[in-house]
Amino acid sequence: MKYILTALLISLYFSNVVAQNIPINPNKTDSKGLRQGDWTITFDKNWIATNVKESILFYRLISYMNDKPVGKVRDYYLTGKVQWEGQFIEDRPQEIMDGLVLSYREDGSKESESLYEKGIQMSAKKFNADGSELKLTWQIIYDKGDEFYNQNDYANALIYYEAALPFAENEFGKESVNYASTLNDCGLCYFNQNLYSKAEPLYIEAKTIREKVLGKEHASYTNSCINLVFLYESQGLYAKAEPYLTETKNIYEKVLGKKHPDYISSCIKLASLYENLGSFVKAEPLYIEAKNIKEKVLGKEHPDYATSCNNLAYFYKSQGLYVKAEPFYIEAKAIREKVLGKEHPDYATSCNNLANLYVSQNLYSKAEPLFFETLKIREKVLGKEHPDY
Repeated sequence: MKYILTALLISLYFSNVVAQNIPINPNKTDSKGLRQGDWTITFDKNWIATNVKESILFYRLISYMNDKPVGKVRDYYLTGKVQWEGQFIEDRPQEIMDGLVLSYREDGSKESESLYEKGIQMSAKKFNADGSELKLTWQIIYDKGDEFYNQNDYANALIYYEAALPFAENEFGKESVNYASTLNDCGLCYFNQNLYSKAEPLYIEAKTIREKVLGKEHASYTNSCINLVFLYESQGLYAKAEPYLTETKNIYEKVLGKKHPDYISSCIKLASLYENLGSFVKAEPLYIEAKNIKEKVLGKEHPDYATSCNNLAYFYKSQGLYVKAEPFYIEAKAIREKVLGKEHPDYATSCNNLANLYVSQNLYSKAEPLFFETLKIREKVLGKEHPDY
């Protein structure tokens, strides 16, 4: 009981400390929903507004007139020390800063100083804990962009990648690997936010620089080609994607050889692209080539070879070429049974694929036992409540 009371008192103490350090403001909105007067906004560790006491790590004091921020805005640590101060032109849907902006470490030392003009950063300085200026470099800014990118925070990553571009130009020149990488990563941020028209010119410029500086056989150049392939495929622009994927396949063949997994994957991806274009005559030999290479490199009893058989069977089935599809479905099923066992989901998939092939030909007596076998496996392995059952 003693320990419980002690823990309770400690909890109440810290709750009171938090409450004492965070000023209370009216946080009023008028009849039109516009924020007015003084506000206190509390944030969690990711700077997401929250009212959950246990999650609060920062708070903001801000004043509004007709929903627009007025005067100085300050963010604070729970200790009551200033974390950030500056001015906003507006703070929703996004924060647009103006004028001098300062940020501080928890010990009170100045961390950064930036000058904004209507949301555009005009200058920036970073400081060490002892007050000396930290010289900003491309690497420092770029690494910060990587930090956000790896958290899938593409909007903030883009801010740093774009800020890193002039540093890359000044330190290395526009025809440099680092400048090209920064362009490419800006493109990736736009792509991941579905802003394809903004990603395209950045990808193309990065590809041009990499071709000139590194050559077409370098991995970074093929990476640029692949990025453009994904960009165009995401928009259904398969005809625009085709030359870049073909070029990538040819480079892989020359640099890595036909037995390399990247070459095999490029064959399959190009075959799929031709399918989407309705060019089945061009797709078929690529599927066959991928299957033959896997047979030679991996052997017929490898699951990846079975997948190639299955892909080729599906390719024929989708065109109504059921007679050509059947032996490949059967082969894939036999391999999966031998290598993976009858209780493996891939074996069940093979049974289901073959059953559907027979249904397409009205061969119901051949399809029925395969459907029952599929059902039995999925019930045993996945359970009756699984979507695939």
